[in-house]
Amino acid sequence: MIYVSYLFMIIGAFFYALGGLGILRMPDLFNRAQAGTKATTLGTFSLLIGIGIANPAWLPKILIIMVFIAV
Repeated sequence: MIYVSYLFMIIGAFFYALGGLGILRMPDLFNRAQAGTKATTLGTFSLLIGIGIANPAWLPKILIIMVFIAV
C-alpha cells in the first residue's frame, strides 16, 4: 500500500515539473498561466491522494482540501 502512495507522490512531482516547464516554454502570458495552473492542480491532487493513502486518518481532511482547491 505504501508503494501506491509513493507512486501517486511521484506522479504529483512529475506534474509539478511539467507545470514549471510549461511556464518556461509557453510564448505569452495567458498560455503560461494556463500551463502553470492546470499542471500544478493535477500535481496537487495526485500528491494529496498519495498522502491520504499513506496516512488514512488524514483522508477526510485531504478530500476537503481537494474540494477547496477545485472550487
